[in-house]
Order: sequence, then structure tokens, then C-alpha cells
Amino acid sequence: MPDNISQKIRSLSATIKEKEKIIELISKDIKESRPDITRPIKETKLHNLKIAGIDGGLLKKEYSSISLIITRAIGVIFSYADGKLQSTQYVPNAVIEPTYTITDSMDDQYELDRKASIIRIGEEINRAIECANKKPDIIILDGTIIPHPSTEPQSNSSLNEKYNNLFTKIKELIDTCAKNNILLAGVCEDSRTNSFCKNLKIKEDICTDTQLTTYLLKTNERTISYQTDLPKKYISLKHLIHNIIIKPTEHDKTIRIQFIAQDRIEEHADKISGIINQISSYHSEYAAPTVLIEADQRAKLSNRDLLFIENEIRTGLGSTPSMLELRRNRRPL
Repeated sequence: MPDNISQKIRSLSATIKEKEKIIELISKDIKESRPDITRPIKETKLHNLKIAGIDGGLLKKEYSSISLIITRAIGVIFSYADGKLQSTQYVPNAVIEPTYTITDSMDDQYELDRKASIIRIGEEINRAIECANKKPDIIILDGTIIPHPSTEPQSNSSLNEKYNNLFTKIKELIDTCAKNNILLAGVCEDSRTNSFCKNLKIKEDICTDTQLTTYLLKTNERTISYQTDLPKKYISLKHLIHNIIIKPTEHDKTIRIQFIAQDRIEEHADKISGIINQISSYHSEYAAPTVLIEADQRAKLSNRDLLFIENEIRTGLGSTPSMLELRRNRRPL
């Protein structure tokens, strides 16, 4: 390896190490000045519990004149008794065909990404509503309940109707869960937000919530609940949307949980963190809810799904310029 590259790597490593020391010192100061900011997670026994997890897969590909979006969402319901998994139910089935959406090429890259996200999230929310009708004790979404602000279209976008329909579906899911006393949460396995840090008046460029709480929390601890900024469309739901961060295992990062609670916020946080912590702590180096791991495996899409629909379209259309791949993806050399 050239000397200048080795020197840059050593310098970068030293910078990262120094930053980690600063974050660790900040966490120690917070523990001393704000001992109320963390609390132990109440132990939860998996007794007569039905836990639903929902995840979705997404693939997209651009061609000369069209874009192809492939999605699949599946719900998994684990039923527990005496701390053991007794049965698994899949919604709608253990194996389901993907959904294919073909769009024209007028969308720019940002618009295509938004469209794909809205379609995928919409499928996941529909699946969650189906699961809610089966009366589980808790529904756990992969990712936040409220879509990331980057999903919100511009005011003049053709996606606004789809986005409004998505809002309506999310509201329906929240109302259905409230009506049936179902806990509703979304798990962010790799969150890079800094809302918790902002609440503690920590400068944005110092660390993320995950970096701070990995030092701040001990295993089987959680933060107190806090709120984050929401897209404009969802401001009316702000009083219902809360967040906590938990640390299920010693050798992995923390997990952010977004959850719904009208009142008794910390009581809901205790129940939700207890369940999710319990099903995320089976491997000391990998903290993730097992029900979401299973849903991910069932929803995952592969290039075979893409090739199948490509072949079907080409069989129907024959040779057409619309289905030519983009030049950057088919260079001869």
C-alpha cells in the first residue's frame, strides 16, 4: 500500500478514536447530571403473547422509457406460551408473489425514489392492518411508523394523491390498534438520527443518537421517551408519536423504537421496550427482533424476481426500445 494512503488511514483512525473518546466523556457527564434520562427495562415474560412483525422488500430498475418497481410485504405472527414460541402464522401466506409497478420515464431520480418508498410503505401498512384484524398484542413495523420526511413529495408533485392515501392508511392502522388495545411500534435497527442528542443540547456534528446511547445505556436499559420532528403532513399526530432507545445486547448498537401512545407514555414505553428487548437479545452481537428477522427473510426480493418480470414483458412486447437498459448499466467494456 502506498505510504500516503497508509498515512491517511492512520490519520482517519486517530480521528475516529478521538471522537469516540469525546462521545464516551459526554455520556459520562450526562449520566452524572441527568440520572433520570435512562432506566432499566422491565423484564417481560413471553406468556400468552401474540407478536406481529411486518417487513417489506423493494427492487427498482430503470430502462430506456420506463421504470420498474417491485415490492413485497409480509406479516409474521409469533404466538408464545410459557416463554416459548408455540406457533407461527404468515399474513397473507408464507410465500406470496411480489407486486409489480411500471411507471413512465418522466420521473427524475428523486421522484422515482419517493414513488418506490410510498408504494413499499403502503404495502407494509396494508399488511399491518390485516395483522391488526387478527388481534395480536403488539405490531412491530420494520422502520418508523411515520415515513421519513424525505418521502414527502413537493407541493406540485403527481405523488401527492398517493402520499395522502398513505397518510389515511397510517391513520387507519393507528385507529385500529387503539380500538383493539394493540401496542404499535416501529423498530429502526440502523437509525442515524440525532433527535435525542438535540433534546440534550448536544451539537449536531458531534454524534448521532446511536453513537451516544451505545455508551450511555447499559444492557437491558432504555432512555426516557422523547419526540422527533415529523413531516408537515403528520403534525396533527405529533401528540401520539413517541420514541425510546434500548440496548438489548452488550456487543451491539442500540435500537430506536417509535411507538404510539395517547397517554401514560412511560407505561407504554415500559411494555413495548420489555417485549422488543426480550425478542432482540438472543445473540450478544446482533440485536434485532426475531419476528422482524423472519419477516425480512420472507419479504426479501432477489434478481430472480426482476429477471422474471423482465422476461415476461419482453415476451409480450418483443424487441422494443422501451425495455433497453440504461447505457451506464450495459457498457461493452
